[in-house]
Formats: sequence, C-alpha cells, structure tokens
Amino acid sequence: MAEDGAAQAAVDIGRIARAPVPVAERARRILQVLGSVLGYDAAAIAVQDPERQLRIPLATAGDVAALHAVWSDPDSFCSHHHLAARSLDAALAAPDGRHVGHLTVLLPAGGRSASADRARIGVLAPLVARAVDRLPAVCAFAGTVPGVLAGAALTRAGATVPLPGLASDPVLDAGSPAVAEVVDRLDAGGRYATFLHPASDGVDGALLRVTALDVGHEVADHLRAAVLLSPAPDLRGLSRHDLQVLGLLVAGWEDDRHIAAALGSTTVDVADAVRRSMAVLGACSPTALAVRALRQGLFLPPAHVRHGPVGAHGSHRGGAGQILTRSREARQDGPVPDPVELERDLRAVGLRVTRPRLAVLDAVHAHPHLDTEALIGAARTRLDAISHQAVYDVLRVLTDTGLVRRIQPQGSVARYEARVGDNHHHLVCRDCGAIVDVDCTVGAAPCLTPSDDAGFQVDEAEVVFWGRCPTCAAA
Repeated sequence: MAEDGAAQAAVDIGRIARAPVPVAERARRILQVLGSVLGYDAAAIAVQDPERQLRIPLATAGDVAALHAVWSDPDSFCSHHHLAARSLDAALAAPDGRHVGHLTVLLPAGGRSASADRARIGVLAPLVARAVDRLPAVCAFAGTVPGVLAGAALTRAGATVPLPGLASDPVLDAGSPAVAEVVDRLDAGGRYATFLHPASDGVDGALLRVTALDVGHEVADHLRAAVLLSPAPDLRGLSRHDLQVLGLLVAGWEDDRHIAAALGSTTVDVADAVRRSMAVLGACSPTALAVRALRQGLFLPPAHVRHGPVGAHGSHRGGAGQILTRSREARQDGPVPDPVELERDLRAVGLRVTRPRLAVLDAVHAHPHLDTEALIGAARTRLDAISHQAVYDVLRVLTDTGLVRRIQPQGSVARYEARVGDNHHHLVCRDCGAIVDVDCTVGAAPCLTPSDDAGFQVDEAEVVFWGRCPTCAAA
C-alpha cells in the first residue's frame, strides 16, 4: 500500500475530527477512510467506559461477526486462531494519556504485510483518538457560556473529570452541593440547568453561576454532563435572602411560614422578598415568579434544607407524620403498584425511568392527597438523596403526562394523587383537612348539568363534599 495513501488518510481523519457532527458519525467516516488504506475485512471503533470497564461501539464495518469472535469471547480464541492472526486491536489514547477507546481491524487473508499495516495503524491511531475523544467536545460547550471560570465533566457514577484548558474549583468536586443539585435536575429529566451558588472562597458573599448541559444522550459512555462556573449575572438589586426565598419557591415551597422557618427569617421578610422579586422579574404571581426565576437561573437552591420544616402542613393538621398515617388509612384504590408496574407506567407515557421518578410516583401511590413538602419526606424514605427541586420537577412531569392528578381544595395547598381518569370526587374535613376519595356520583363526566351552559360544551364538573370526618365529629 502506498505511503502517500496513509498520508492522505491522516489528512482526511484530521478533517473529520474537526467536522461538527456526532462522534458516531465521525467514527463511521473514519472507517471509510481506513478501508481505502488498509483494505480490511472488518473494522470497529469503540469508546472506553472506564467506570463500567466496557467498550461502547461507535461504528462497525465489514464482517463484524468474524471480528467479534476474536475479541469478545476468550474461550473461542483457539478455534478462531486463523482470525486472531489477522486482527489488530489498537488502544486509542488522548495526548494527555487518557484511554479513549479502541480501533479493531481484521486484515485480509494472504498476501499482506501485517507489520506494515500495524505501522500504519500506529501512525493513524492518535488521530483517530482525537477524533472520537468526547471530552474536548464536552469542553466545547464552555464556548457558549460567557466568562467561564472553571469546568468539569460529570460522569454517570457522579464523579467529576477536569475539562481540558479549564481551571478546577471545589464547587465542582464530586458530591458537592452544586454537583448534587445538577444530578437531581438531570435525574428529574432536565437537559439543561442553571442556578446560583456561593463561591468556594466565600469572599464577601460572592456568588457564581452554575450551568450544566446534559451530554449523555449522544453516546452511552460514562460522560453525562458539562458543568461550568461563571460570574454571577446582574442580580438587579436582589439580596441573598431574596435569592434564597426564590430557591424555595422554585423547589415548590408555598407557605411563607415554612419558608421563614427554614431561612431563620420572618413571614414579613419573606413576603417583602416575594413582592420585590415579582417587581424585578415582572411576574404577576408567586407561581409565575418561580417559573421566571427557574428559567433565568436567578435563585439559590435550598441545598442546606435537607428535610421539610416542622409542622409543614399547619399545626391544625398535625404535621407531615400524622397526615402520612391518615393517608394510609384512607387508601381506597387498591395496593401500591410494584416497581415493575411503575416502570411500565412511566414508559407507557414516553418517560425515561429514573430513580427520582420511581420514588415520587411510588410515594404518590402510597400516600394520596399529600402536598409537595410531605411528598418530599415520603420520597426520601425511598431515595434519601432526592432534593426539593427534583421532587418538584418530577411532580410537574407526572402531572403533565397524566400519571398523577393535582387537586387543590379551597384553602389548601396543591395536593397529588395517582387515581386518575375515573372522574372521582373528594370528601374534605373542615377541621383536620383529611381528604377521602368518593366515586363519581353519576358514573361519568360531567356529573352535573348547569342551569345555563352559556353555550359551553361542558365535559367536566369538579365536585368537593365538605363536612367533618368521623374522628373530628366524635371529638
């Protein structure tokens, strides 16, 4: 084979490495180039997953079954010795020594100089490694974030890997509050996250912006997300207390008393923070405020609040523990589905199965009619590390897809139940707030006919029966 062919292959692979295409497409194009140089019978390019010690195939060509017989089944090596003599497996290493992957080639039988082909592969392998190395591609995301100060790649096991050319920072250490928040947001189905975080040096209460982008969708290797630190944006006069209040609103906290207790503040201060933030962000309600703060990343996540506040449902309702007990007694919709059934339900509506989604969905099934803060406690009995934000995000997704129903009786915060699609109603106790399901009064929606429908096509009526539960009536 002419040496100028190898030289041209090097040029072509270098061009492919710069192409703005997915890494799998780069690998496919590289195999085409190598085919003209080596004339192989089969070839494969795979990336290495160091956490699971697996090869993740990117592209294959030719008689892949023959190639697979050599390197995937050691017991069959002897029976395929005629293939093994023609196979070359080159480790792909990045310039910094990282093991990126493998280039495996099955050369033609007869008339070929294996040593010459081995030499060509030795020359071209570093170029192939640069073309399929995912870390520089992850690092390229930094170019989309102004003023990046530090960065890391988050792995699927929760570790963080330095990004080439970027500084490191303790904020991005594995297991740090910032990284835990990113993991929670990704586990809840998010592909992008941004929020504020105290700087690691803590000088003058400085804040940084954390930005994360899911990069795990392209290849199923160990790299999951790029996580970057940059200077905080213009806070527009919002104080740290304001940003902490926004963080709790984003996480689904709804009662000023509980927010004040969690922050060691007062309800007056919390109300002032909400009003001030609504004016700054142009929001017309606390709900709209939470949405705008989330989208702009203008909040401090409540990483320091690992459990719901005491008396999260008001002292007249006995707190989260009493409501959990009451909800178990009030179950009327049969046994809680097992994990296999929950996974099937998630997939049926097109949702990826994640541990936070399973934990929250199981909690809603087991404890109907809980509010967000009580569900956080229930979910944490199933998944201890789940955050307020993750529960909030999962509830939104489950409600949007119809797996969970959101109800809000007058004077109550929003509550959630997994009994959906049957048009059932509710009995609500005026004294203790207990909620019990009751079947549809007619059997199908709508249950009631308005005296004047004003031309509406009525398809549903919300029916809530109010009274006193047997326990309160007997007290």
